[in-house]
Amino acid sequence: AVLAMDPVWPNPANPAVTVRFRAAAGELATVQVLDVRGHVVRELHQSAGLGDWQNIIWNGLTDEGRAAASGVYLIRLKSGGELRTQRVVLAR
Repeated sequence: AVLAMDPVWPNPANPAVTVRFRAAAGELATVQVLDVRGHVVRELHQSAGLGDWQNIIWNGLTDEGRAAASGVYLIRLKSGGELRTQRVVLAR
């Protein structure tokens, strides 16, 4: 399977957003939420891809369990040396 990520939905998000992605079976796939400065806000997924579409929901919380501020965030998918990025607006 080719690494792919559909547009995140809904966008703008309030308070949650769905990330739909596909990564090769057995290949480590990481999905992270970053702020506009590139700092990791939340790691949503880190495990082997299934070779089929997967859905993950970001509930607007940071790794520490706090509500992320309203603003622009990047959803980054990395796997097998490839990278896909989507922009999402969190509107509270």
